[in-house]
Amino acid sequence: MSKPLYKFSKGQQVMFQLAFSLSYDASVYILDEPCGHLDLQTRQKVLSVMQELVETGRKSIVYVTHQLEDLDQIGDYILWLDKGKQILYGQKEEILDEYRIINATEKQLRYIEQTAPGRLLVQQIRPHSCEAFIRKGEPLPLRVEMHR
Repeated sequence: MSKPLYKFSKGQQVMFQLAFSLSYDASVYILDEPCGHLDLQTRQKVLSVMQELVETGRKSIVYVTHQLEDLDQIGDYILWLDKGKQILYGQKEEILDEYRIINATEKQLRYIEQTAPGRLLVQQIRPHSCEAFIRKGEPLPLRVEMHR
């Protein structure tokens, strides 16, 4: 029994759209949040397929995402935009060596921003977790958890 695409789950719709896009023999694919609505296992499969595509050297993928974990697996170069403004651009390994992600409370991030303005490059404040991006070695007014 066949059913229209709009009746599939969001994850199934995303998988269909990816399969359709990748069926073209393009040299460059531009994908906006391609792993959105995918469970972790399917996300890993999709990222593996993309990694195989670019490893040949004949294909490139411009991958737009808010999921930093995805970039760790497939990114070679990273362009980070915030509200249309370029924050960073460079090779992934150089950025990973030079910058850190801070895990903190919203109150801690607000305090850092007030007492050391401009140190935090980007902030993501969510109900249960808050993160910020900072250059490695920048002095901060309080101790917070940092990771690569």
